[in-house]
Parts: sequence; structure tokens; C-alpha cells
Amino acid sequence: MDVAEERLLIEQITSGNNVDDVLEDLGHSVPTRCVFLPLLRLLSQQNQDPQVCIVVTQYFFDVAKTRKREVLQNCVDILESEQSPDRRSALELLNLILQEEDEEGNNFNSNGWGEVMEKVAYLAQTDSDARVKEFAKRMLLSHKEGERILAQLTLNSHGFQGLMAN
Repeated sequence: MDVAEERLLIEQITSGNNVDDVLEDLGHSVPTRCVFLPLLRLLSQQNQDPQVCIVVTQYFFDVAKTRKREVLQNCVDILESEQSPDRRSALELLNLILQEEDEEGNNFNSNGWGEVMEKVAYLAQTDSDARVKEFAKRMLLSHKEGERILAQLTLNSHGFQGLMAN
């Protein structure tokens, strides 16, 4: 995909028009970050058409089934964004995918979630935006492995290094 195609896709996404067409053009591919981010933003926009949110969520679920590591990596990269709404959007998508995996009974440790949860735990403790910090904590506490990681970071931050939280 060249720069002109990316710009056209971004314009279509940000205008809210033809989102279905954009997703159809993307198929089951993971777009570049500059296209991924506007799609991600559609999930958390308050005044967004609910149908658009449903279609975009389904697109991310479908893509995550076959290209999960790429989706996770894009989200991890966005967790480092200077824009707190972007970090929050990435957390929302990660949480949706994690819930889907929990429902399907997938093994957390074998699916690339280790690095993701470490980044989420870091945000839960250090993010400058209280909403991002709170959402990250809730995400961690909703999953057993996330609880363990958060407990371990809490111990470490209080000087108890080398102890393992059970």
C-alpha cells in the first residue's frame, strides 16, 4: 500500500463514510499503523454510529484470529503514544481481544500476551492520565495473570524485589 492509498483510507475512516468499504479493502490484513490508529479511534468515539463500532470491532476480531501478533504489536506501539485517548483506545481493543480469548479458553501464556500485560501494568502504575491508569488496572484485575503481574509490580515498587506474588 502506497502513501496515496493510505491517505485515502485515512480520509474515508476519519470522515466516517465508507468504513465498510475500507474494511472490505483491508480484508484480513493488518493495516500499517497510520491506518490502524484511525480505525482504533472509531472504537472509542462517544458520538460514533454504533453500527460503525460493531463493524470495526468485528474486523479486529477477525484479523486477530489469524494475525494476532501483528494486532497486539500495533496496540503495544500505540500504548506508548503521547496522546492519552490513543492509549485508552489501544487498551480497549486489547481488553476486547483478551475477553474473546478468555471465552474461547485460549492459553494466555502461549499467545503473545506477556509483553502486552507488562506494558498494561506499567500504564496502570505510571500513566499521566487517570482514566488510562484506571482502565489499565481494571483490565489487569479482570484476568488472573494480569492480577499476578500487577501484584508483582506493586511489590517491586515498595522495595520487595525478588519476591513472587502468588
